[in-house]
Amino acid sequence: MNFETVFDVAQAGYKDWWFPAMGLVFVAIGAALAFFPRWASLIISAPARAGWPLIVFALIWMLGAFTFSYFPYIWAREALLSGDHSVVEGPVTDFVPMPRDGKGKESFTVAGQKFEYSPYRGTPGFNNASSHGGPLASGIYVRVTHIGNTILRLEIAR
Repeated sequence: MNFETVFDVAQAGYKDWWFPAMGLVFVAIGAALAFFPRWASLIISAPARAGWPLIVFALIWMLGAFTFSYFPYIWAREALLSGDHSVVEGPVTDFVPMPRDGKGKESFTVAGQKFEYSPYRGTPGFNNASSHGGPLASGIYVRVTHIGNTILRLEIAR
């Protein structure tokens, strides 16, 4: 049987970089307050002394967000590359698509192993719901490389 890889954590790369990068907005606001207090006061009503605490908070937040998103990616990639994972193969059963409103998770079962995911939860693994163009549906024959509920590689029989 020929399989087409539709997701591979090692090829996908670190996809949650945007989450810690959002802190740069607050660094910029803090810098504007700290270095250009008169100009900043025209845009937002905050004292100039609020600039440095905002910069410090944003940097700590960015470091924490990076730590809690990058290291799970490294763990997942290394598990895939080192062979420290499980593989199940078979038809997709018990497929429950994620509602279009985005509230809830998509789930399916392959060979007795249940998987749940949502595109709105930060995870290094596969999380492309069918309502967002994802490839899964009931009855499709797949091979899933995983650790627990984290899908490291998803392949579909063609």
